[in-house]
Amino acid sequence: MTQMESGQERRRHPRFKVDDNILVFNQNTFGQIIDASEGGLAFRYLTSMEDGLDEECNIGLLNSSSGNHLGDIPCQLVRMQETDPIHPSGSTVIRTYALMFKDMSEVKQQEINDFFKDHIVQASPAPTEH
Repeated sequence: MTQMESGQERRRHPRFKVDDNILVFNQNTFGQIIDASEGGLAFRYLTSMEDGLDEECNIGLLNSSSGNHLGDIPCQLVRMQETDPIHPSGSTVIRTYALMFKDMSEVKQQEINDFFKDHIVQASPAPTEH
């Protein structure tokens, strides 16, 4: 898994925020997208400490309003963070993943771009150079 130095920007593509009704899913759960780009996305979800994604995984995107979805998106895990358990005697945490799209065909990349196209609510500012 790749680790980043604090404050270091490694993304090649500008990030953007999407509508709240656009979700990430896999075989176990649904997650809320934090931000996305042409190269990957970050999302968070509620889970038990025992569950998690593999270093290489497939995800899907779902428009929960319309039911439209796009599946089988190959990804590489870049970073994972989790909170302390929500309840002191429990094992439920909020986990955040940063994923990079992997081995993307031009067709699949265009499908992802088209899926997000009408749901961008805010483009993130370009990183500043120091």
